[in-house]
Amino acid sequence: GDDYARVMEVIDIRAQSFAIDRLQERITRLENFFNKKKSKPEAMSKIYDHAFETAVQAMVQESFEYAKDAADLASKIAKGHIKEKKQQALALSKEIDRRESLFGEYQKARETLKGKNTPEANEVIGRYLCFELGRWETGLPHLAQGNDKKLADVADRKSTRLNSSHLVISYAVFC
Repeated sequence: GDDYARVMEVIDIRAQSFAIDRLQERITRLENFFNKKKSKPEAMSKIYDHAFETAVQAMVQESFEYAKDAADLASKIAKGHIKEKKQQALALSKEIDRRESLFGEYQKARETLKGKNTPEANEVIGRYLCFELGRWETGLPHLAQGNDKKLADVADRKSTRLNSSHLVISYAVFC
C-alpha cells in the first residue's frame, strides 16, 4: 500500500537540503492523496493523521495560513470519511484561530515596546512567550514588568529562584 509516512519523511528531509517550503509541500501532497483515495477509509485515516500533524506543526511554527490549510483538509476528511474525528478537527481549527489572535497581539506589543516600555505590552509578550510557547526564561522578565501585579510579583520572584513549573502553580493559586 501507499506509505504516507514515508512521503512525509522524504519531504522533511528534502526541506533540510533544498529550498522548498516543507509545510506547503506536505499540504499539497496530502491534498493529492485525499483526491485520489477518497473511497478508501484506511487511507483517509492515515491522510487525516498527517494533515492534523501538519496543522499542529504549522501552528507551532506560527505559520497560521498553512495551519489553517492543513486543518481545513483534516476537517474535510473527517466530515466525509472519519466522523469520529470531526470534533478533534474542529477543536484544532479553533485553537489555530486562538493562537493566531494571540500572535497578532504579541506582534503589536513587540512594536509598542520598540517605542515605549509599557506594562501592558510587557504582559502580552510575557503571557505569549510563557503560556503559549513555553519560553519561560525569555517571557518571565516581561511578566515581571506587566500590569498584573500578582503575576508580576510571582514572575519576578520565580525568574530568579524557581523553575517554570512553580510559576504555573503560583499563577493558578494566586491569580
